[in-house]
Amino acid sequence: MHGYKTLKSVFKVIFLLFQAFLFISGIALLIITFSIYLKERSLLNLSGSLMFYSILICMLHLIGAATGFITIRSKESYKVSLYIIAIITLVNFQAISLVKSSQLTENIHSVSKKFWSKIDSNQRILVEESLDCCGFSEKDDRTKCKNRQPCLKVFAQVAKGFKNIAMRTIILLIFCESLSIALICLLKLRK
Repeated sequence: MHGYKTLKSVFKVIFLLFQAFLFISGIALLIITFSIYLKERSLLNLSGSLMFYSILICMLHLIGAATGFITIRSKESYKVSLYIIAIITLVNFQAISLVKSSQLTENIHSVSKKFWSKIDSNQRILVEESLDCCGFSEKDDRTKCKNRQPCLKVFAQVAKGFKNIAMRTIILLIFCESLSIALICLLKLRK
């Protein structure tokens, strides 16, 4: 019996750590989302739907963590169901984000071309200086360039790096969330 109580305590601590991680990641993503939107919205030409989707995922992180903290202290089984529904909803939205981040590198040429055509010459110079690139992709666009890469190639490298980071982060979050569901089921649904 002592071993069971010890194991239950360990599971509870691990569950609480996962909830803390979920809460902190939600806050961090919210800060990153607002920072990018407020500082770079004119340069990146971010759509409102992308911002809404990002904020929705951040809020689902916070709701999932809050329901997890409430559920672990509660005796009512319906709260376990609410927690599971919140986490599964979050996992589904993260899966959609995973697919969308994969599509980013597939459509990088058209997205970059649209972006490049929308910015003015001062913004192009700023992009070229900050990314150490020159011109977009065509040779006539790159007459003044020495050994610098075309900006399209740099955009593709940045998009690939972003996709890799996003995929690893989402997979880690889904792993923690699925283990949280398993732990809450072990802790609350087992009599």
